[in-house]
Amino acid sequence: MEQARAALNPDEVLLSFYFGQGAGYVWAVSENLPLGFATIPGSAAAMTQMVKTLREALEPNAVTISDVPAFDLTLAYELYCLLLKPIEPTWGPARNLIVVTNGALGLLPLSLLPTAMPQVDPTEEPAFSGYRKVSWLARSHAVLRRRCARCGTCRLHLPRGKA
Repeated sequence: MEQARAALNPDEVLLSFYFGQGAGYVWAVSENLPLGFATIPGSAAAMTQMVKTLREALEPNAVTISDVPAFDLTLAYELYCLLLKPIEPTWGPARNLIVVTNGALGLLPLSLLPTAMPQVDPTEEPAFSGYRKVSWLARSHAVLRRRCARCGTCRLHLPRGKA
């Protein structure tokens, strides 16, 4: 844990997710705040289904714009509440989130999760313009996904280039 803390910049938090058969777990490690930890109710199979549902709008089998399904904002916010809200005091102050996970969650950009319950009118024109009002996580935090915790905290100590 101390190695991870030492490798982080003050504006970074390492979020490590693990999903098992009965539950998931999340750890939030920052340079100077207490360790964040929460149990995520639900199984890896349930997480896989949630991610699959959300990805349907990201990879539509559509011929026209009207064939593209709406992004399930309610499910996305539910996922935010399960994954990130319980440990928000640790990651909230950071500007950069380094995410490490196993399973299906790695297939979903966490930056697409809304941080507040969205109110979008699906009939608003042009199509999908209501998404401009959503408080996406990407509006407040950069999210970087890594394969392992060690990869998430490695730094290349190279001299700065001349601009």
